[in-house]
Amino acid sequence: MSDRIAAAEDGIRFFGRVTASISHEINNVLAIIYENSGLVEDLLLAAEKGRPLDPSRLKELAGRLKAQVRRGKEIVENMNRFAHSVDEPVNSLDLRDLLALTVSLARRIVSMKEFEVEVEKVGKAVHIRTDPFLLQNLVWLCLDFLMEAGSSPDSIRLIPEAAGDEARIRFTGMKSVPSGAGFPTPKQEILSKAVGARLCMIDGEMLLSIPQNAAVPPQRHQGTKKEKEV
Repeated sequence: MSDRIAAAEDGIRFFGRVTASISHEINNVLAIIYENSGLVEDLLLAAEKGRPLDPSRLKELAGRLKAQVRRGKEIVENMNRFAHSVDEPVNSLDLRDLLALTVSLARRIVSMKEFEVEVEKVGKAVHIRTDPFLLQNLVWLCLDFLMEAGSSPDSIRLIPEAAGDEARIRFTGMKSVPSGAGFPTPKQEILSKAVGARLCMIDGEMLLSIPQNAAVPPQRHQGTKKEKEV
């Protein structure tokens, strides 16, 4: 199997895994909204039978509903951004934003593994030109490797930084540092090659180096350019 086909197949699996996780999060939001709307109905039924309405209770329930609507809106917006990451095989972006989106999309999976992942967004923007979808996939493979090789509960901090004509992502902060055995994995190697990146372990940190202006080889089918739908 060629690297191009392998990268495409792994990309489909990644897209499916993220989509499944998002659907679970949306279902959780809807379940909470349904539960709280039921409580509102109970209060109204009680009021119809002569029990005084408790304004503070209604205000509390309204606040819960608004919070879930905001949460649902954020999930859908992230899903939309992720879906559009396949629109262009090469795009200019701020590495900090891409990492923040990737971590947000992986929030449920990371939580199930009893890990916490955060992105350090201090300092200047880290601009790169690359394939956003393949890079998100590669970042996820790196996180997944660290979580599988480490011991939960633990935390991982992603630090994006510019370094000459490269951009780097430091995966650091873990209490239990993986030995590096079996690293990089075949999938990591394929995707690293696809985006022109390098992966290594240095002083207990995983380091992903990406050219700031990479000529990314076409790993995905490039059809006719279409206008993005919002």
